[in-house]
Amino acid sequence: MEANLSHEPCTPSATIIIPAHNENRTIGRALEALTRNCAPNEFDIVVVCNGCNDETAAIARRFDGVTVIEIPQPSKTTAIQAGDRVAIAYPRVYMDADVELDTDAARALVYSLADGEVLAA
Repeated sequence: MEANLSHEPCTPSATIIIPAHNENRTIGRALEALTRNCAPNEFDIVVVCNGCNDETAAIARRFDGVTVIEIPQPSKTTAIQAGDRVAIAYPRVYMDADVELDTDAARALVYSLADGEVLAA
């Protein structure tokens, strides 16, 4: 499977769900790394702010193409479930908000999962 390097709009190759509880210090770096070289709509990125009382949601909303959901429970499990309910693509990648996964690494991970050889990473 080849990466879409043309930066043309495309169908999401995967959904990346990021549960985030009070991650205002890290969510911007994570989303910057992830989206820096993305084509429009390349990934379905969902940030689920769970029980946040900081600026996590506002920071995440600054990034084009990122869906932000806010739930009152400070529960990672509940956040992942909420993200799964709105996700539109497979495979699914679940990523902590303090992880910096750049676009190329995300593509490599998604393509490894999509070819069926690797089932989890």
